[in-house]
Amino acid sequence: MKCYLLFAIALNIQRADSLLTFHRPVVKRQSVRLNVGISHIPPTKYDGSTVPDRTGKAASKNLSAFERAWRKYGMIAYIAHMCVAIPVSLIPTLVKAKFQLAPKAEIEHEALRVGQACARNLLSLIPFMNLKVIPYVSDEPTPTIWVSNHVSMLDTFVFLAADETLRGKNRRPIKVIYWKGLDANPICRILFSMAGFIPVDMEDNGNGNPNEYHPKSFKQMMKSTKQAITEGFDVLVLPEGQLNPRPEEGLQPIFPGAFALAKSSHRPIQLVALHGCHNMWHADENIGMKVVSRDVTIKAYPPLKNCETYEDFREAFTEVVGSFGSSGYDIPDDELRKWMDL
Repeated sequence: MKCYLLFAIALNIQRADSLLTFHRPVVKRQSVRLNVGISHIPPTKYDGSTVPDRTGKAASKNLSAFERAWRKYGMIAYIAHMCVAIPVSLIPTLVKAKFQLAPKAEIEHEALRVGQACARNLLSLIPFMNLKVIPYVSDEPTPTIWVSNHVSMLDTFVFLAADETLRGKNRRPIKVIYWKGLDANPICRILFSMAGFIPVDMEDNGNGNPNEYHPKSFKQMMKSTKQAITEGFDVLVLPEGQLNPRPEEGLQPIFPGAFALAKSSHRPIQLVALHGCHNMWHADENIGMKVVSRDVTIKAYPPLKNCETYEDFREAFTEVVGSFGSSGYDIPDDELRKWMDL
């Protein structure tokens, strides 16, 4: 426990420094443009022991049995340490919330930064994955609807750890729409509620099966999302609505909620693509924590253009995010330019 208290003290010193510099003038910097030009890779069948290579063929990453075991137990240790570090580090924020020492939006933003710092710092101490972040950083971030594929239970940790690099230090605070069933985990419940993440309740039908949302919960989710938009938060939506048990074959059916939110709030849509988490912790319960690769990539794209209808959004998300999520490579430049300004 002493080591976690020291971790929390160090984290809060870091937070105090960030709060002192929070209102300093922002230094302008050039937006990061994306590096494209990699050929499209068709999705391949996945048996839990191989990953697709540049040609789209199944190819082993040649991890030794020792490294597979080391990466797996490193992943378990990382998750276990997160379960202790987050609640300990959130104690000052919990005190502020209990005694109403700060506005609700400020407390939510602080809780989010705590979760991100825990995920980022612990990943540097327990580097069980090789995380590559390909950012898109705007000089002047505007309120945005972010959308991403959903391939593994590791996704949340990757989003938290990568967010500062992915969207830049001047990024806006973000709220995530998530499945309320995750609240069964007390650590998720503490962090998600403190950060103001937005739950939606649905039947636990298993990954890959149709979602059955509870109408009352869905209405509350829409109300909370509109409130978050009004308060200036960015919103992260997972349009597949659940974990994808077959990410190597492409995306699941895409729900129109993210597009509807963007249209009703007059906000741009920006895509985020994840690849590789499923090679460490697969959504297919028959595979589970079977590590076949240590490489994980998360990539942010510029705002979508030519996205006037839900069909446009679905096609863009499927082609851009679906391709990167299944193979780790972008579609060709000319096709990518069709959807965004590069």
